[in-house]
Amino acid sequence: MKKWISILLALCLLLALAACGGAEQNTPAPTEAPAATEAPATEAPAAETPAPEEPALWTREGFFGDENEYMLSVTWMEDVEEPGWYVGCMLGEDWSEDSWGGILPQEGNSLKGALPTTGSRDPLTVTLTEEGADGLMMEVEGGETYHFTPRDIPKATIFVTINVEGGGIIDYAEGEEAPESAPEYPFQSAVINLAEPKIHTFAAWPKAGNLFVKWTKNGEDLSADAQITLLLDESADYIAVFEEDPDWQDPVLAHAGDYQCGRAHAQVTSFGEGRAFIVVEWGSSAWELTRWILVGELDTETGTIRYTDGTKSNLTYDDSGEATEEETVYTDGTGTIVFNGDGTFTWHEDQSGNGEDMVFERIPASGIDYLALVNKVNPLPEGWEDALETVATTNSVGESVEVEAKAYAAYERLKDDLEQNDGVYLELDSARRSVAAQQDIMDRFIEKYGADYAAKTVAQPGYSEHHTGLALDLYFKIRNEDGSFTDVYYNEDMEKEEYRGIWDAIHAKLPRYGFILRYLEGEEHITGYRYEPWHIRYVDSVSIAGEIMSQPGYTLEEYLAGKSAPEAEIDLSGSDLYTEQELTDAMLAIKCKFAAWGVCELHAIRYAGDEANSAENLEWLNTLNEGADYTQVAEFLMDFHTAPDAGGAWEQDLEYTDWQWWLARTQDGGWEIVTNGY
Repeated sequence: MKKWISILLALCLLLALAACGGAEQNTPAPTEAPAATEAPATEAPAAETPAPEEPALWTREGFFGDENEYMLSVTWMEDVEEPGWYVGCMLGEDWSEDSWGGILPQEGNSLKGALPTTGSRDPLTVTLTEEGADGLMMEVEGGETYHFTPRDIPKATIFVTINVEGGGIIDYAEGEEAPESAPEYPFQSAVINLAEPKIHTFAAWPKAGNLFVKWTKNGEDLSADAQITLLLDESADYIAVFEEDPDWQDPVLAHAGDYQCGRAHAQVTSFGEGRAFIVVEWGSSAWELTRWILVGELDTETGTIRYTDGTKSNLTYDDSGEATEEETVYTDGTGTIVFNGDGTFTWHEDQSGNGEDMVFERIPASGIDYLALVNKVNPLPEGWEDALETVATTNSVGESVEVEAKAYAAYERLKDDLEQNDGVYLELDSARRSVAAQQDIMDRFIEKYGADYAAKTVAQPGYSEHHTGLALDLYFKIRNEDGSFTDVYYNEDMEKEEYRGIWDAIHAKLPRYGFILRYLEGEEHITGYRYEPWHIRYVDSVSIAGEIMSQPGYTLEEYLAGKSAPEAEIDLSGSDLYTEQELTDAMLAIKCKFAAWGVCELHAIRYAGDEANSAENLEWLNTLNEGADYTQVAEFLMDFHTAPDAGGAWEQDLEYTDWQWWLARTQDGGWEIVTNGY
């Protein structure tokens, strides 16, 4: 019965397509015969030519089938733009892919032309001729010949629909047996048209995270049983109702996160309903990458995901981290992902070239903002140290180094790439430093060199990027002829001109692994620190790292300032005291501080005028920051709007205008934000 239902559905779809003109073919209109010219009176009359025999009118229509249960329908279509014979056929099991249909013109004693398809197949060019007393023969150009005989299709008088509401699936079968499990079933919905009453069984079961509630008939409650057997003796609409299970937890979430196996990185996320979406990337170099995308349902009993239709692609990147070329290797990959009890998973790829399984280790996740700005004016965000997940390692000189977990995994891939492809042997000098440890360093510098030198050289506790665990100080090793290594460890050695090529090789590959060079040459007035070729920062984004590193002299401060207010109105005019660049540097410090607030939208910044640089204001700001010895002052005014959910001291959803920003600088220093407000 299901076979005939599918056939009727296919034919109805094809008929509808023809009626809309989507599959029409125009029959050439007959042309008028040329007008006869008078023969000269002296000529003998021409001999009469027998009229050509006109083709017989096509009369065979209805439903036909062959020995393979393939189906053919021929119907005269009148209510279309070009009336004609509509031919529809189903030459396979899949009604959506194996069906063709369209209007065919009559040529001689046959119907001939191209039949479009409702699926993805190519059109069929066919010739349809009468065969025997009541049959039809269909010849497919370049294909097979089919022989059809008439089939009696009972005219339906009972029309039944079965559908779902919510997250569930249904199946149906004729009779009192349980629903069959054919490859094309279960359907999300079904239509059953009957010429006489029949018994059918309907079964409903929820998708992951849902509960079956009830069956309804024509909007009224029918049954709380998931499987029902009914006598279909009248037209009706049946719906299986489902609702979300409030106690359900997606099992994939327990395994979601980042994983690493050597130079390969994997990310597991939930695709909903207990399915996992897994991306595996393996980089052969900073510019070449192989990527697998795998989707499958998690078997909670075995912890296994069996996937089909996995894709594998080879990608090529430019220096900015943008993909410039992608080659698809396959789209039908198969294999398994097995989550082990120790926080790892094993990947078996059936198409693997070496036949070896890969074991990925989980990278602990930190609940932190990887773009957080920490510098001399922006402190470490509150609660950072509690949310940070770190790993510890030991470098080549035996020192222990603590790094944020994802940053360290990316560093290891960078390190391996440089060793394998550039002969550069990277090491970690330092990374995460606690606020307490920074205070100890400050105290030692004050004791040894004095407060002034310490203030210019060492970051204030709470204002060091090393607190984040995302800032890494590097050094490298030189391989000697005898195979031994020499550490190039001290700053004065690493800054030598002879090692510039090594730093160039390192810096070129930073963005591919989500790193940037943090303190750029010539940008001390923005970053607050002199050029450090060894100080890199992890931002957890290849595209962002590429955007920053591809623009010479572009700092993290400038990126975040532009990101926080790309459309803000800026007015730096009206100064005879400061250059445009000096005012731009001051404005940039303001925008970076503003971006750290995170709850406001910037509308405008304007320079307040040179009159702010007065002796009275200098005395006031030096009082606020005792011992600073400022020599110049600048005031800016800002307009901004707070978010509807802003908290703390902010009024929600409110426009603030002429918010004051007071900046100052010493004789040899850059701009510092001393205070802001009304």
